[in-house]
Amino acid sequence: MGLFEFFKNNAINDAMMAQNEEEVTFEATANRSNLKTQLSLQLMQCGFTKLEIKEVLDVITLAETDIRIAEDSLAHVNINNPDPTRAMHAALEQIRNYKKEAAYNIRKKIMEIIARKKQMGKM
Repeated sequence: MGLFEFFKNNAINDAMMAQNEEEVTFEATANRSNLKTQLSLQLMQCGFTKLEIKEVLDVITLAETDIRIAEDSLAHVNINNPDPTRAMHAALEQIRNYKKEAAYNIRKKIMEIIARKKQMGKM
C-alpha cells in the first residue's frame, strides 16, 4: 500500500465514521423528541394545559443543555492531559448527576402544577 492509498483509505474511514456519528445523533434526537411528545400527550390526558406542558418541557430543555455542556467537555479531554481518565470520570459523574437531577426536577414540576391545579379547584 502506497502513501496515497493509506491517506485515501483513512479519509474514507473517517467519512464513514462521521456518517455513523450523524446517524446516531439523529436517532438520539428523534428518540428524545418522541419521548417528549409521549410525555406531552400523557400530560394532556391528565388535564394539563399547553402552557403547563411547556413548563415541564422547559425543565427538560434546561437539563438537556446542562448534559450537552458536560458531554462537550469530554470532546478534547485527552489533549495535553497527562491523566484523561480522571477528567472523563468526573464528566461522566456530572452527567449522571444531571440526569438524576433532571428526573427529580421533572417530577417536582409536575407535582407543583398538580398542586396548583388542586388549589385552584381544577383537578
